[in-house]
Amino acid sequence: MCTLPTYQHSNVSIKNTFFKKKDAFLLFLCLYKLILKTMRNYIKIFTAFLLSIFLSISINGYSLDLDIRIFSDYKIPTFTFTAISGKYLLIANDETVLEIYKNNPLVIAQKGEKITISRNNQLIGEFSEIVIQKAGLVNAFKINTNIKGATERIYDDELHVHVQNDELYLINRVELERYIAGVVQSEIFGSSEDVDFFKIQAIIARTYAITNLMKHMPEGYNLCDGVHCQTYKRRCNHSNIMMAVSHTFCDVVVDKEDKLISAAFFSNSGGQTENSEDVWVIPTSYLKSKVDTFSLDMRNSVWEKKILKNEWIGYFTKNYPWVKSIPDYEKKLITFEQPNRKRYIMDSIRVTHIRRDFNLKSTFFSISQEGEYVVLKGKGYGHGVGLSQEGAIKMIRLGYNFEDVIKFYYTDVKIVKYTDIIKY
Repeated sequence: MCTLPTYQHSNVSIKNTFFKKKDAFLLFLCLYKLILKTMRNYIKIFTAFLLSIFLSISINGYSLDLDIRIFSDYKIPTFTFTAISGKYLLIANDETVLEIYKNNPLVIAQKGEKITISRNNQLIGEFSEIVIQKAGLVNAFKINTNIKGATERIYDDELHVHVQNDELYLINRVELERYIAGVVQSEIFGSSEDVDFFKIQAIIARTYAITNLMKHMPEGYNLCDGVHCQTYKRRCNHSNIMMAVSHTFCDVVVDKEDKLISAAFFSNSGGQTENSEDVWVIPTSYLKSKVDTFSLDMRNSVWEKKILKNEWIGYFTKNYPWVKSIPDYEKKLITFEQPNRKRYIMDSIRVTHIRRDFNLKSTFFSISQEGEYVVLKGKGYGHGVGLSQEGAIKMIRLGYNFEDVIKFYYTDVKIVKYTDIIKY
């Protein structure tokens, strides 16, 4: 922080009219730092703008638009739409109803099975469904609601709105690469600033999106914006993420038979990843358990939870009454150990069920008794299948590149362009 030199003054005249050389130098240094900081901010903004243009130009060659249901966790009776970049057209009944320019908001509300559109307190009309269609190279819009936790969000490209199941469905029709950038920022921004880590997440998110294009098609869209699919809460405005997305343009992960993989990931493995069949029953050639020392000594590598012994034992005798027929069953339930990951406790009770029922951070835990409590000392955070995000961050810090990381966590895979394996 710069502190400018101060001078005593009277009501008549300012003393010390001439700066001393030292004070002049301090003033120059402060002005220099201020100019440099301002230039950096403009460079970041300009870089983000150029990357956005690049994505637009690149996408035009392989245009793949996705329909993403936004605000899927909320029931929204009314919202405000504001164009913040580019020009839009309001389309209803296959006709252009209105041209929409920057900072000229529309109020959109549900009225039974209809949608009402108003501007400046004047009703424009009632429609069954509407499309707010882009009419420019780079378009972005803002949505404001009165819902806590979702008051304002910004998105790229277009918005489609209709009434379904007695609520407004907001569908963001967005080009794939812009969607991927938004997912990466929504999912993991803040956990790392490294471009190579963002490349990993971009490739994984793109692989997931293309693999699951039909996930919500019975409901009329491709994916939702929640954890059920991939978290997508806004357009990307981070230049490093946009750079990572542009550098990995069209890249996806395939197995040894050139089939798109299920690119599972989680927070931290605790030192060992899981086989897919140990968590989700279905085996794969690429989701295999492996020792993962990169995930050790990270924020989510260990955890601990205390549970009353009576509650712990009671859970098993209630849900698995047959355990009472096992000699010393109580002792076995409070002395369980996992030097390596196990699928079962008591030989047949899945640890995945215990994690779910006790809301544990992982299935990788050992048990001991402390007085009237049992203590679960655990490792890792998440389901443990696929890529450990904190392990990936460690690998990047140690000098591995994004392709090394992907091939470490996913067995016998390669990175290809989806345009080489999918025909349109």
